[in-house]
Amino acid sequence: MASAPSPLLAAPVKPRWSTDVSQRWIVRGGIAVPLTAFALILLGRSGAGPINTLLLGRGALARSLGFDGVRFAYPPIPTFVASLVRGPELLVLAGCLFGAFAGLVVVERLWSRALPLWLDVLLIIAIMAAPATWYVITQDTAALMGLSLLIVAIDGFERFAMEGETLGGFVTGLALGAAVLCDPAAVVYALTLTAAAPLIAISRYRGERGVTTATLLVFAFPAFAALASWAFVEWRFTGSAFHTVRADLDLFSFRGGLWSTIGREARRLGGVVLRSPVFVAVGVVMALRRPTSMVLGYLLPLGALVIGWSVGLAYPDVLAVVLLVTLGAMTIPERIEGMDRVVVAAGVVLQVVLAFAWLPSPVLVQNWIDRL
Repeated sequence: MASAPSPLLAAPVKPRWSTDVSQRWIVRGGIAVPLTAFALILLGRSGAGPINTLLLGRGALARSLGFDGVRFAYPPIPTFVASLVRGPELLVLAGCLFGAFAGLVVVERLWSRALPLWLDVLLIIAIMAAPATWYVITQDTAALMGLSLLIVAIDGFERFAMEGETLGGFVTGLALGAAVLCDPAAVVYALTLTAAAPLIAISRYRGERGVTTATLLVFAFPAFAALASWAFVEWRFTGSAFHTVRADLDLFSFRGGLWSTIGREARRLGGVVLRSPVFVAVGVVMALRRPTSMVLGYLLPLGALVIGWSVGLAYPDVLAVVLLVTLGAMTIPERIEGMDRVVVAAGVVLQVVLAFAWLPSPVLVQNWIDRL
């Protein structure tokens, strides 16, 4: 049975700027080389921070202890990389390679929006000129890997929900599956995107049986299969699971009570949103131009942040700001004109100003800046 036209298909399917594999790798290289070069310069001036130092230490333990070292190996992808290298420089290089893949996704998304070149340039500056971005790139490789995969997942989600591209749904699921092996906070985003699956399935495939279940499985299965597989491997060799998560995080403690914790983290979210005017400006434009379901989808990461912080997942404000600004740049409606363009441009300019005047996670970022 033919499904009814979907209000979610608010944008036509856009071809990629190029399907030639060699051209796509050239662009990735064009992103990775200057990104890595500048990151290594900053790393040489500031040195490795405590987060990457801990990751390198756990990588060394995982390498030296054999099967018993599995207890130190979650999240496994960055820990495996750390076990292969002998210093922070190669660790940063690996993170920049992940960043190059995410960078191509962002560039393609901006190209498909048919925005004026000056606005594209300003958006890239808003993301890449911020001290917060370079802090993440040089000091927290695991978070950069997880963020890069999350950007790929969000792009797939947009292609699936907004453009009717079924392959985007599979990309979302697979990217989330890899992301939870880089950063435990990605579990919350997997849950959040999965929660949106029924709405998308009903809107896109109205009247077809079993579609909601299928969409849920496509989004959720890779992430939770990855977690379950890792839990089994760690239990099999060490007798317990997620040792590093339990050692690092105070999960489900809800200090002061559940509702007090949620309220505190909601206020924290307010500060992150205020530091992300690109996200706010694009949200305003979307509220005027897109269906309600799209606006709700755009706001999903806000709920994910509050949930993650409330249960005790360590997702620093600096990373949250980079995520929201990047998400805003990726979801601008196509061919905006007039007042919409003015709103977005004002948000971009304000973003650049706030990036230097009002630091997220001020102690972390300021300490890093002081070492430069």
